[in-house]
Amino acid sequence: MKALVITSNKPRHIEFTCEIAKYFELCGIISQPKSNYYNRDHQAKNQQIVEHLNNLQEYEKRYFQIHDFPISPRIVDANDLNNDENIQWAKNLSPDIIFLFGTGILAPQWLENFDKKIINLHLGLSPYYRGSATLFWPFFDDNLCCLGATIHLASEKVDSGDILHRVKADFYNDDNYYTITNRLIKKSIKQAPKAALKYIKGELKPIKQELNLLIRESKKKDFTEQALIEVLDRTKNGYSNQDIAKIYDSNKCAI
Repeated sequence: MKALVITSNKPRHIEFTCEIAKYFELCGIISQPKSNYYNRDHQAKNQQIVEHLNNLQEYEKRYFQIHDFPISPRIVDANDLNNDENIQWAKNLSPDIIFLFGTGILAPQWLENFDKKIINLHLGLSPYYRGSATLFWPFFDDNLCCLGATIHLASEKVDSGDILHRVKADFYNDDNYYTITNRLIKKSIKQAPKAALKYIKGELKPIKQELNLLIRESKKKDFTEQALIEVLDRTKNGYSNQDIAKIYDSNKCAI
């Protein structure tokens, strides 16, 4: 079966694409470069943020070590993903399935042309956390039992499509923000193509989201310097066995 991958350009996105290629014939890749939450002026003003951004890069390199896409990608700018030219290019490839991970929002034309054929890897446990920076907000809310990722069918309403599979984070003694989130991302990447195959074969039935269970639907503007510093201060000493036991004891976001 042929797969088209629409993703970004960081190490985790490259590894995601390579994982898909283990199970599907890649007929194309669209890569949309990732923008940063903070510009250089912000970075220069606060040393904690500088260290955080450096840690994000270093831990991602540690967990995701594949550096090249398996085939040459079609590079698109942030505002060009939904151009008619790109949609027509995708149609000409005739993919059996499209995988989406880490890009901007798809226009309705994508959904119309590839009805029930677009599978999104959302780094957030739906329906509880949707929107932007959804691996961050469970830390902010002190709600790590709801830290996870969701593999779902793409829908016009962001992160609200029918669920194929959900992945919860694992926690170990002396974990920190970066080990927990990167391990979760890696675990989710490995499960995405397997869930897709089961869906295609009819072995996995999509489940409608209970949107009334929403805890937080965040926007990029909500991810402020103050919120980030609060989480960095709270998590700087890592997690003890006692902390982890409390996380596992909570059933607030059971799946």
